[in-house]
Amino acid sequence: MVSIYDYLNIAFYIAFITGVGIVFSRKSKNTSDYFRGGGVMPWWVAGASSWMASFSAWTFVGAAGEIYDEGPSLLLLYYSSLIPLVVTLFYTCYRFRRMRVVTPIEGVRLRFGAGSQQFYTWIRLPLLFLFGGVGLNSVGTFMSGVFGINVILVMIILGIMVTFVALLGGSYSVVANDFVQMFLVVTVAVTVAVLTLSLPAIGGVSGLIAKAPHHDFHWNDIARSQFFLFFFLGLTLNNLFDMTRIDNSAKYLMAASDRHARKMLIIPLIGTLIGPLIWLIPPMAASILHSHADM
Repeated sequence: MVSIYDYLNIAFYIAFITGVGIVFSRKSKNTSDYFRGGGVMPWWVAGASSWMASFSAWTFVGAAGEIYDEGPSLLLLYYSSLIPLVVTLFYTCYRFRRMRVVTPIEGVRLRFGAGSQQFYTWIRLPLLFLFGGVGLNSVGTFMSGVFGINVILVMIILGIMVTFVALLGGSYSVVANDFVQMFLVVTVAVTVAVLTLSLPAIGGVSGLIAKAPHHDFHWNDIARSQFFLFFFLGLTLNNLFDMTRIDNSAKYLMAASDRHARKMLIIPLIGTLIGPLIWLIPPMAASILHSHADM
């Protein structure tokens, strides 16, 4: 049941996010400030924003459902980002920063000319609208179901809020909000995981592993081992191309120095290693506690 406290929390969160946009709007004095935070962001702020950019509603909804059904095999999806992150750490990140441009699209123009810049900009625009709409629809559908509000109304409110914050505050407000959200997400996830493991029916980490359904740690019950291998390799290759494309240079253009551009990857690396191990605890516990729910 959704209580008045849930609504108050959401109202406070929306007010806080909007307030951050208003406050940081005063810091943007030029296009460099607006698009890349003036190129002076410390690594721990830029790193938190970089990690949060990989999150979506699917992380705690769709992924949780998959873990409930199939167990920790979904870790392959998360860990397929580790090798690309290491490649970015040692090779790509500081090279992106050394482009000395305000936006990634400006980098396309310097490297390939104005014609390529225009083509690249306009060919991507419909896709950006499409993917943005899909993401907004996913969050809106989830919130609509939880709170019993019309999904169109939810999408309109969320769309206006996100647009307002990004348009008014620029990169400063986006990065500041990401940093705060990182602490909220990690704090809530760790708290829920600890409380879940403390349940007598679970009995800690050892109990979770011992009581988990057989297929959770015997993946051959789900599919052939070759499938998991090629699935992991395919995802790793896809993530490598994704992380090293010029669009993703924006986060490194914010870094205060080459050293900061490298250090900012510490947070995504640690988060990718440890985070999924925390995310999977509640759905795995649910598969134990409700093992006969569908029978």
